[in-house]
Amino acid sequence: MQRHLSKLCLSILALAMLIIAPLASAQAADGWQPKFDAGQQVYVDPALANHPKYPVNLDALAPELKKVSTEHNISVYVVAIERTTESGSIPAVGRVNDLVLRWQGESGFPHDRFLVLLWLRYADDPSQGSVAANVGSALREYDLTSADFNAQNGPVNAAIRKYMPHDPNGAFVAIVENVNGSIESVNARRFYWSISPYVVLVIILLAAGAFFYRKRKAAFDELKKSFDAEVEKWSAMLDSANALKIRLHQGYMGFLSQQADWSKVLKGVTRENFGEAVSDFAEFSSRLAKANSVFEDAVAAGAKANPFSTNSMQEALASLTTRVIVVEGKELPIEEVTLFGGLVERSEYKPDELLNAMDVLFAQTNRKLAAIKRSMEETQEKTRELKDTFAVIDDIMGRADAAAKGISGYQDEYSGLNEERTTILEDLSSDPVAASDSLTGLLSRARQFKARLEAQLSS
Repeated sequence: MQRHLSKLCLSILALAMLIIAPLASAQAADGWQPKFDAGQQVYVDPALANHPKYPVNLDALAPELKKVSTEHNISVYVVAIERTTESGSIPAVGRVNDLVLRWQGESGFPHDRFLVLLWLRYADDPSQGSVAANVGSALREYDLTSADFNAQNGPVNAAIRKYMPHDPNGAFVAIVENVNGSIESVNARRFYWSISPYVVLVIILLAAGAFFYRKRKAAFDELKKSFDAEVEKWSAMLDSANALKIRLHQGYMGFLSQQADWSKVLKGVTRENFGEAVSDFAEFSSRLAKANSVFEDAVAAGAKANPFSTNSMQEALASLTTRVIVVEGKELPIEEVTLFGGLVERSEYKPDELLNAMDVLFAQTNRKLAAIKRSMEETQEKTRELKDTFAVIDDIMGRADAAAKGISGYQDEYSGLNEERTTILEDLSSDPVAASDSLTGLLSRARQFKARLEAQLSS
């Protein structure tokens, strides 16, 4: 009986120890546990707030946390507790994890974007402590796992080394800023990977575009080199031909303008020579006018070309090298149409033939025009001289007759010379070139006749 009673007492004692020991252990492990308040961000253990030598005051922390936590919509809570029996390499880790487990059942506690920071300050050495963090599931996707927080250069340790223990407010704000940085870094990385296929595509397109541009540019440069060479050649020929045209204009346009009705007035050799001269002038002028027009159009078209559009330059080059050029006389300037209209026959030229031998054509035109101009001017001079000579003859014969000098023997010769003069002057108006020799002979005989009359009168 006594033995059974002893066994019963031992069983009751063991049961009591099983019940009392866990309660005592739990109470020792728990220490101070703040109750979650949806409107409170900072929690301080009374043991720290009322510490006789080193009290903890985090009253200014909440406004600072709000400033740095709103950027990414993070609910931040800071808890400061005095260490009791916690152990481990980072004693605060167990306390923060236990605290989050307790708070998750509280009303209003956010479950995905929260950040709980727990500072466990050692009671035996207030200069030492441990800080740990616990975050919601949504934030763990931004490289903010427990391992990330506890890393040597993680968001927590980087701030602790800089601010603790002298500035706990700065440390907690810095931790939140580091969390913001991690979120932004991950977002940037995600954004990069989201657009990387497009970036690769753009790079490929740019590379292809650059390759295509280089090929087009090389082809364009080669085309432009050929075009510029033709432009330079044409420019030199046109400069020379235009200078010759100026000489023709200065030398003969006034003279030709006086002969505007030459086709109706002139006859015979004069008409033939004059027609050849003005025909050469018309050909020279029309070819040059056409060349200037073709060149100006080609230069204008070439200027419009670029590596991606070379058609205009190709057309321009063809007009200067291979395309047949038609000259019809329509190219003549307005002031030349009256003189040369109808003299230019339709002709086709290759570009390198259009201005070919323009100096020869100029020399030919210049020679013919100079000859006919000189001939007509000499004829006019001789006509005036003949008129003056006959005026003297008439005067002498009048004075000799009055003086009864007996010049009746000269009358027949005078009549013959006068009739010849009338005939020659009629021919001079339409064919001065052909009548030039006859005029010269008549002038010579008239001079001789005048000399004899003067001798007779003075005898």
